[in-house]
Amino acid sequence: MAEIIAKEAKHLYDCKEITGDDLHRILLAIANLFEYLNRRYGDNKDLEEEVTKMTKSLYDPEVERKGIEKITMLLLQQRIKDIPVDFKQKLSKLEGAKLEKIAFNIIDIETLEDLAKYLQ
Repeated sequence: MAEIIAKEAKHLYDCKEITGDDLHRILLAIANLFEYLNRRYGDNKDLEEEVTKMTKSLYDPEVERKGIEKITMLLLQQRIKDIPVDFKQKLSKLEGAKLEKIAFNIIDIETLEDLAKYLQ
């Protein structure tokens, strides 16, 4: 049942019916509920591990965000060359959608001033 719900949630995310944050919360809820029920009524460690792996393999927004951050930083370094540390720190704190916006608009970003507009 956990796998069916997780796959349906992933499908909704892929169809843009729910956000990445929603998917992450659903997968966490599935894992937490299964863990609770398993420990309370079953205590099957192998099955618990399998459900945890399954939910993590479907989506991990932090891994995705880090990938977007890395690509965005590489693109920015191609455009601007020397990016100050404070700009890099601000970039590392942005959520995925804001990082994507910078990456999609990279052609319009030629100076630190241009980048600063996206970091506000």
